[in-house]
Amino acid sequence: SGTIGEALYFIMDHVEGAHLDKYLASSAGDLEEKLIVFESVCRAVADAHAAGVIHRDLKPSNIIVDADGQPHILDFGICALTTTEWSSWARCDITQPGDVIGTLKYMSPEQAWGGVAGPVNERSDIWSLGVMLYEIVTDGKYPYSLEPDPDRSAHEALLERIRRELPYIPQLDTVPRGESLQVLLERCLAWEPGHRIESASRLAEDLERYRCGQRIRTKRLWLPHRVKRLAVGAALRSRWMFSVAFVALVGATLWGGMYFFNVQWRSTADPYASAAASVLMASDLGEIRNGMLVAGVFDDTVDAIAAYASEHDLSGVTASATTWRAIHGHLMDRLATARPRAVVWDYYFRSPRPEDSRLTAGVRRLEDAGVPVILAALSFGPDGTPDLSPGVVGPLGDRLRQGAIVARDMVRRPGEFVMAIKRGKQTVVPSVATMTLAAVLHPAARVEFEWTGRSTSINLLYEVQPGAYLRQRDRIEFTKVARMLQAKHPVLEDDLLAFNTFHLERPEGWQRRTVPYQTLLTCPDDELSHLVAGKLLVIGDFRTPHLGFAGDRHRVKYGASIVDDVPGCYLLADAIAGLLDRYWVKSAYLLPPTMLLSMMLVAVVGCLLPIKLATVKVFDRRGCRRALWIGLFGGAAVSLLVTTLSESYVPVHLGIVGFALLMPMAGSFWVEFVRNRHRIADRRRHALESFGLTPKRTITLASRPGKSLPRA
Repeated sequence: SGTIGEALYFIMDHVEGAHLDKYLASSAGDLEEKLIVFESVCRAVADAHAAGVIHRDLKPSNIIVDADGQPHILDFGICALTTTEWSSWARCDITQPGDVIGTLKYMSPEQAWGGVAGPVNERSDIWSLGVMLYEIVTDGKYPYSLEPDPDRSAHEALLERIRRELPYIPQLDTVPRGESLQVLLERCLAWEPGHRIESASRLAEDLERYRCGQRIRTKRLWLPHRVKRLAVGAALRSRWMFSVAFVALVGATLWGGMYFFNVQWRSTADPYASAAASVLMASDLGEIRNGMLVAGVFDDTVDAIAAYASEHDLSGVTASATTWRAIHGHLMDRLATARPRAVVWDYYFRSPRPEDSRLTAGVRRLEDAGVPVILAALSFGPDGTPDLSPGVVGPLGDRLRQGAIVARDMVRRPGEFVMAIKRGKQTVVPSVATMTLAAVLHPAARVEFEWTGRSTSINLLYEVQPGAYLRQRDRIEFTKVARMLQAKHPVLEDDLLAFNTFHLERPEGWQRRTVPYQTLLTCPDDELSHLVAGKLLVIGDFRTPHLGFAGDRHRVKYGASIVDDVPGCYLLADAIAGLLDRYWVKSAYLLPPTMLLSMMLVAVVGCLLPIKLATVKVFDRRGCRRALWIGLFGGAAVSLLVTTLSESYVPVHLGIVGFALLMPMAGSFWVEFVRNRHRIADRRRHALESFGLTPKRTITLASRPGKSLPRA
């Protein structure tokens, strides 16, 4: 270089050869030879970067391979300088950010945005090298579609794809050790510059290691980055796909959470009104469950009963529970003086026994003392006649109080009990829990049940004398009514069943209120009165199942856990306590159709709101976006906790609505911010265009110390 007079001159070497793409197509042999040449290109670019020069227009036509097979990088006419050692700042300042410069096919996303979506630096040249490597390993293919759009020309459509879409990374299954080349392509063509390979020299080193059969040092992007990259690409293509996914996620999360945690909400309405309802108030009965006592027949009770029978000269008593009716009669004689609230037998007295008279005598003794006795029946006839021993049904007559116990799957439907069975048009069979409610409300009255059609309520009518009924009647509301399609004792086909769902107390809670049967039988009178006075007594079988004896044990779901071998007596006690408590679950974990539809509609609203809200200028700031996401995700998490942990109707429903609204809003805001990132870049480009820049001016997009982009 020098001067001749007033003329300046600059002399360069004359390079003869072929452009890189033509050389690779005609002169280079296999993939390894092509990579050797491309490796030299990468090292040359690395040298330029080390000297503070960013080429910004790397492409095969700007690379000539000479006769010796050595590549030469040409045309640094639009390069950017990141050092002041070569020239004054005037050389660096002759360009401005905002215009798009470069060859479109090899242009990085930040170049396609004119530098307003991110600085153009060495990583932009890495992108161009990645495109050329892509063409080499795929025999000339390109990571984006080159077809025009209906409303854009081919080059305009390609420019938009580079700006907004992620490049396609090919599967190099037919290339030896193709997974290593895939990693290099993925890291060179990462949409975010910070995720690209560190430098051109690192790319050259890894290509050399690949050729030598060694493991490359560049690692794949972490799974979160790859997932985010795919999500960003999908969000840029369509927001509605994400909206459907968010709505489905809300439904699955709520349904799954309510299922695994057995979410229930209790009705606050009084399900029945009665003049005698005061007998159930806490001041009288206390907490319902604390006002109950369970007497269990355990394995050691058999020996205790045999000893008691021998002591009292009761013949015929064996290990079989059907021979214990005389023992039960003795117990009820004792209970008549101790005065429990009511006695419920979780036993089926089906087969006739000589001791039936002693059992019925004990029942009458308790009834005369004002203590109602409720017996369980295994099945009922078409007219509602219970399947009990004639020696029990006949002598008791109208004083017989009986109800059905229908086994339910307490894993699929935890806490859901059958309250009544409607057989035919007139016959109504109450459950043991329903009969117990009537007996506690009106101990001296005989109850009749009125159930019209498929109504979700049943009326209880109380007969105090033959033909004379109380003016006040009770009404029980059911949470569900369904027809039985398959016969199962005590239900027949086409029976109509009424259900209520109650809170289930874990077995540990009932164990504290459980005493062995023999304790009531043998303890002193004053101790017996202390145990049972004023309490509702439930008597059931707790014996361990063994060969020839199935036992009364069930699998029950409590919250998120399943407990095996739960005594059926505890489940009956739960049903009775729930009905007496006057607070039962209106719905369990399965959302009713109306609630499910409402939840989906709220979720759709949550997806739509951010479409406009995300365009508010304040959200252009990263801090504001981050605060918004923290608030939305935090609110959604709190709402889900309220939904799964609360047992009250209003908080649970508020939690459902809050989660259904906030969770889709958080996700939809992310989608809109991803899409609006390009809107913000467009806004900045338009602002820069207002400075009067013309297409003829050559500008640089490189960031420089102390310089900042104009704000939109």
